[in-house]
Amino acid sequence: VPVQPGNSGGPLIDSESGWAVGVITLRLDHTSDGRSADNVSYALKASVLHDFVSGTPEAADSVKGATPDKVGNSTEIISRAKGA
Repeated sequence: VPVQPGNSGGPLIDSESGWAVGVITLRLDHTSDGRSADNVSYALKASVLHDFVSGTPEAADSVKGATPDKVGNSTEIISRAKGA
């Protein structure tokens, strides 16, 4: 997925559900031999983050019972993404 500079730490949003499915961690601009690396980006899966946060006592209560809801139209998805 194309990622713009400075978007590390931002959510990776599923365009069908509007749910964050990951957190962008890195955008690769060039390979180790100097070649351009177009649209090579990395994200940490939301399920990995959920497991980590669930094991952190200070934050565990905030993720209890978090489940995806029904898919909405594009306006609802954009609104949900902006709210996140």
